[in-house]
Amino acid sequence: MKVMFVDDEIMILKGLKRAFFRNKWQMLFADSADKALKILAQEPVDFIISDMRMPGMNGAELLEEVAILHPHIVRIILSGHSDEEAAKKASFVAHQWFNKPCQPEILEQVLNHIYLIRRSLPNPNVQQVVGKIKTLPSPPKVYMSLNASLNDETVDMQKIARIIAEQPALVAKILQLTNTSFFSNGKQVESLTEAITRLGIDLVCCIVIAAETYAKIDDIPGYSIEEEQNHCLSTARLAASMVEPSLRRETILVGLLHNIGKFILYEVSPQAMSVYIEKRIVGADNIELEQQLFDADHTQLAGYLLHLWNFSYKLIENIVLHHQPLKLSQGDFGSGAAVYIASRLLRKQKVDQTFIEHFDIADKVELWKDKATDY
Repeated sequence: MKVMFVDDEIMILKGLKRAFFRNKWQMLFADSADKALKILAQEPVDFIISDMRMPGMNGAELLEEVAILHPHIVRIILSGHSDEEAAKKASFVAHQWFNKPCQPEILEQVLNHIYLIRRSLPNPNVQQVVGKIKTLPSPPKVYMSLNASLNDETVDMQKIARIIAEQPALVAKILQLTNTSFFSNGKQVESLTEAITRLGIDLVCCIVIAAETYAKIDDIPGYSIEEEQNHCLSTARLAASMVEPSLRRETILVGLLHNIGKFILYEVSPQAMSVYIEKRIVGADNIELEQQLFDADHTQLAGYLLHLWNFSYKLIENIVLHHQPLKLSQGDFGSGAAVYIASRLLRKQKVDQTFIEHFDIADKVELWKDKATDY
């Protein structure tokens, strides 16, 4: 694994070298954006970690160039400056942002996780495409703002509504989703505050992330994004009914995002996607077909993308494993297991018998099968 650090302060670069010298990483250092670009023209790297404020070209401008010239490189800002405008600009080109001082162990863990996921993608073209997708360059911003605000004990519904209201198109989508049969319970919701009050902040956060993510996806010829979105919404709701209350929010997120990798397949190769749409079996997993056509499947792509977005490893693992019942059986019955069952029941597929016997849930599966007909 090759990592480049960019900072105009030599002492900072020396400190980074000391902090990570025990790693098996190959490390490169540059004290300016211009030097970094010259090195990158000669040396391929996996990660670039840049300071924000530097003379001449700043960190955001550097990463913007890197995104164009070397889209496969994972782009990270490591900065001690809390400039809101600069942070906003960087959010469009950086996959992640860490504040100085940052514990070396945290940065090391994040980079190692992303690198392991990358190594599971054998096709370099897939890495290139995931790195340069501009419709999904960073985590859903409104969702991340909501999560940050929820750490504030003084936060109220009005503040939450103001955060969401910054994007009118998103508000419209949230209200549209809230008023579907999935969430409305028959009564029309007319205001954002009312939606938050009625549904609860956890469910609103989940609707936000679904709406914000799917809103960025371009139309795919011959493929219904709306149908896929509805399947994910139904999966999330059904799966959440199978788990303990403490796991419901995580389960809803896993359900909403479990097929996000399918939309990256089109970016990997529109031509292969046309073949996929022609040959796929509607309602089936089609994992083997994806591997044949793209050298990767949608679960691997989802895992890589969500690592770039800095979602929790536990959530990512449950998404990556949602087609692998034997591996899910190695842990407790949680969000991944629930999403696996919900997705298969909604598509009228059989649930793996060994999986059912392992968790002793034969009677429950029959009840869930009946419940699935309501979605």
